[in-house]
Formats: sequence, structure tokens, C-alpha cells
Amino acid sequence: MMESNEITNILKVGDNKAFQKGLSKLNDVYNSNLENYEGLPSDYLQKVLRAIEQRHNIKKYTSNYSEVLIEHTSKLSANSLPTIKWNGFVFLLISNGLFKVAHVARTKGIESATNNSFGESFNNTSIQSLKAFADQGDLKSANETIAMIKKNDFDKSLLDRWEIFHTILKGDKKQANILCEPNFSKADRTFFNYISGKRVAIVGPAPVIEDLSKEINSFDVVIRFNYKGELPKNGFGNRIDVSYYNGGTANYLNNKDTYFLNDVKFSCFKSIRYQYQKDKISNQEGRAFFPLPAEFLFSGNPNALPNVLFDILHFNPKYVKVFHCNLYLTNTPHYKGYQLKKREKNSFWQAFAVHELITQFNFLKNIWKVKLFEPDKTLEAVLKLTPEKYMETMEEIYVYPFLM
Repeated sequence: MMESNEITNILKVGDNKAFQKGLSKLNDVYNSNLENYEGLPSDYLQKVLRAIEQRHNIKKYTSNYSEVLIEHTSKLSANSLPTIKWNGFVFLLISNGLFKVAHVARTKGIESATNNSFGESFNNTSIQSLKAFADQGDLKSANETIAMIKKNDFDKSLLDRWEIFHTILKGDKKQANILCEPNFSKADRTFFNYISGKRVAIVGPAPVIEDLSKEINSFDVVIRFNYKGELPKNGFGNRIDVSYYNGGTANYLNNKDTYFLNDVKFSCFKSIRYQYQKDKISNQEGRAFFPLPAEFLFSGNPNALPNVLFDILHFNPKYVKVFHCNLYLTNTPHYKGYQLKKREKNSFWQAFAVHELITQFNFLKNIWKVKLFEPDKTLEAVLKLTPEKYMETMEEIYVYPFLM
């Protein structure tokens, strides 16, 4: 393991501002992260540090350490780390712009999840295996794992939640509704009556490649994300019936005049914290949605599209189509005015790490394969990629423009 002063020696290059910024960044990495990965060779961790230096334009090297790391990571034993630490390592890599390396490290985590080389408890190991099999779309192995878990003393409520998740992964939205119905609130029952049997369009914020307004407007129900009173112009359609809100936007709206919520029949929130949300619920015009359970995702927290799809599939829609969502695979992630604050591309790295790009990608691909929703042509092209190619293209868009 490298000592902190070795990091300082590596970084003594370039102007003082870059040095100080880089030193702060890498000391954070060392103090908070690298000490957690003692199962990895010290010379490999030194390459990780140098790759991070390159990503933050701290120092130039003759070698491209990102490409070096891809090769060296592929040769690491999956048993070098327990699954949870592989996941933490993937977070470290993505948050520092090493997307392609993160993909390779994640495959090691998946492999580690099926082994119990660290003497972890049966339940912990089984849950990690279950999440890995679900992530990879291997429902047969997931079922076998659940059968073993049921033979042991395990949290029944978690097993019940898994059954709903598993039923959706199988593509059986009617059975998912039957399993969920006992947990419905009064607002959920009202929402079910509105959604069940309807053709539903989910319209995202990605820039328009093709004007799909006519098709979007033809649906029984049109759902959008984080509606704040104005619809995007040109190509997105001009209807809105339901809006889903993430936590950040819900917080923002608490200090605003929310008159525009009257434009929609239902407002769906990640959590209920504020009076304006409670007012919508009391009027049967609002509810807390069922988020995609992070406890069954291999890593990361779900973002908007997986959450909305998971929730809407509880309510037996006849047909669901997704428009203007491309999983960030574009030079302009959102239409103008969608985000509360403008972001530079490299500021997305941390968000991509929190949500863990491949987890989102795999979940959407899995439920697309069982025909739970239809993507527009743009999203279909993305979902046809391999995870490796997806991460490679994301790196080209969000990392390469910022390198020296």
C-alpha cells in the first residue's frame, strides 16, 4: 500500500493551482478509498492513482494509464475483494472518469458475488448472488438462490418485496399488480383506476432527434419528469397527465408557487415531506411512488426512468412506450430548462457513480427483453449495445473532451 507522501511525490508537477487541487483530490481518494482495497496489488493501486491524475489533468505520462488499467484489471482475481468492495471500487473509478475500467472491475464484482471466499454469512452471500443473477438476467439461478434463502431464517418482508421485483423481471405485470395490491394506499388505488388498461407514454428530457409529437399526443396517458410549469417545445408533444418528481426537484418546489401542479392529474413523488405534497394527496391528485428497490440492484441507486417504469408496471397498463430517453448517450443530456442548474459534462461523473450506469442499463435492457415497454428508435439503439460498448461511448462523450 502506498504512503501519503508517495502521492505527494507523484503529484509534484504542473502549476501550483493544479497541484493543490490534485493533491486534495488524491489525498481524499487515498484516505477514503484506497485503504479499503488492500486485496489489490500495490503496484496496481499506483496505476489507479496515475490514471486519476490523468483524468483530472494533474500530470502527463507517456502511458495512457486508463488503457493500462483495463488490461491489468482484467487479470485481477475476482476473489481479491468481496463484492461490496468491488462495488465501492467501481464507484471510485466512475466518479473519476474511468468508465471503461469500471466496466471491467464490475465484471469482477459480479464474479465475486457468486463466491464466498471471505467467510461472509450465508444470507449476505446469497443476497449478493441474487442481485448479481438478477442484474445479468439469469432468473433461473436467481430462483435457485431464493429457494436456498427460504430454507433459512430470513426476513419475510424482504422476500415479499423480492417476489414483486422478480415478477416484473419475468414480464408478468398482471401478477405484479396482484402482489402489490394489498399494499396500495387510497391514492394508489385511485392511480390504478386511472392507469389500468391504458396506453401510456413516458416522455423523457433527452434532446429531440425525431419529432414524435403526434405519436406522443395519441396516448391515453402522457407521463413526464419533474414538470415545473413549462413543456419543452418542438418534438416532445404538448400533453401532460402525470409528472414524476425526484427528491431534488420536490425540495426545490417547496419554496415555490406550485400552481402548475393543477395542470396534471397526478403528481408522483419519491417521498412525502412538504405540505404542498400532502395537499395533492388529500385531493387524490398525488402519491408516493414505488421506487425501484436499490436493495435488489447490484449496485447504485436508480434514476428517473427505471423508477418510473418500475412504478407504473405495478398498475397494469395496457402498453408502455418510452420517448426521448437515451441514458445520457448524447452530447446534450437534456433539453434547455430541464435542469435546475447547468452542469459541465465532467460534473456528471459523481452522479453517474451514485446511480451506477451499468446497473441502470441492465435493468432497462432486462425488462425491455420481456416486452414490458417499447423504446423509441433512439433508446432502442442504446439498449442494443453491450454494457462494454455503452461505457466506452459514455467515456468518449463525458471524459475525452476534458483530457489534456
